[in-house]
Amino acid sequence: MQYLALSKLRAEQTEAVKAIYEEAFAAWQRVPFEILLQADTDPSRLQLAMVDGGEVLALAVLSRLKSVAWWFLEYCAVTKA
Repeated sequence: MQYLALSKLRAEQTEAVKAIYEEAFAAWQRVPFEILLQADTDPSRLQLAMVDGGEVLALAVLSRLKSVAWWFLEYCAVTKA
């Protein structure tokens, strides 16, 4: 099992992450998935997929808080299966 940045995923893995994200959060609770992908280059943000044997199992999106040395977990979702 490993954690990979969204930018390191294969196309089918990225689609799996998108499906997990869209199933876990109602439309009003989430930003467009493309914004998450674009934010992958921002060092104050961390977008990770948990992958096991090529299969995407979970997603975590974090933002670094500037006022304190903490990370804020914005989204966390796990597959049903």
